[in-house]
Amino acid sequence: MQKILFDDERSFAHETAQIIFQEISLVLKQRPSCSIILSGGSSPKNTYSHLSFLLKEQGIEADRLFFLLSDERYEKPDSPLRNANMISSSLFKSFKPKSENLFFWQAAPLNPALIANRYEQVLNQLLAKSNCPIDLCLLGLGPDGHTASLFPNSLIFKSDGSLTRLNPYIKTKAIAIYRPHLDIFRVSMSAYFLKQSKRILFLISGENKGQALEELLKRDHSCPSSWVLNSRTLLLINRQSLNC
Repeated sequence: MQKILFDDERSFAHETAQIIFQEISLVLKQRPSCSIILSGGSSPKNTYSHLSFLLKEQGIEADRLFFLLSDERYEKPDSPLRNANMISSSLFKSFKPKSENLFFWQAAPLNPALIANRYEQVLNQLLAKSNCPIDLCLLGLGPDGHTASLFPNSLIFKSDGSLTRLNPYIKTKAIAIYRPHLDIFRVSMSAYFLKQSKRILFLISGENKGQALEELLKRDHSCPSSWVLNSRTLLLINRQSLNC
């Protein structure tokens, strides 16, 4: 596992966009298409805006890129809290993806377990067509050690209404998450599925990430972000996020 540090948010956003673009270009030199898992939250927004410009400026063909979301908030389609809306206003501001290559999660008020089951079907169909794992996975890191919507002390909400403790071993690709202390749902790719990606980039910026990063580097099992680490993981870190 490698890491690269940046001095401030401006250099972080600009340079991480360059790194992601280089990763995409490398895949496209080897294969007809590139599949990308996108993270939500606030940390990658500026990076996505820079990346959008690069993809357009460099003339990357939209039909060669397939976009998926690592997770989604359980909100109505037009909610500004949804990751899909943040991504649409940043990554897809300049660069316009093909609608058939864009895979967003469905929204409330559908049952969250049903949303997860349907996204699992989407993933199965996409992987069957490409016959290979996801090329590039972009993830964030929360102050509590979460990534995607894999939060500490959360539960998996099943189709039959039962609950089981979130763990890194569940083999399904998409799961519904229940956070009991907040009484809210999320939907997320599982740690097991995320870990299968050929390349994982953590975009670590924002406030108060120092302790979570330390737990991640130690592969602390109580830190869900550690569950997705593989041999081709790169940590991209804004130094300012460690000093808050």
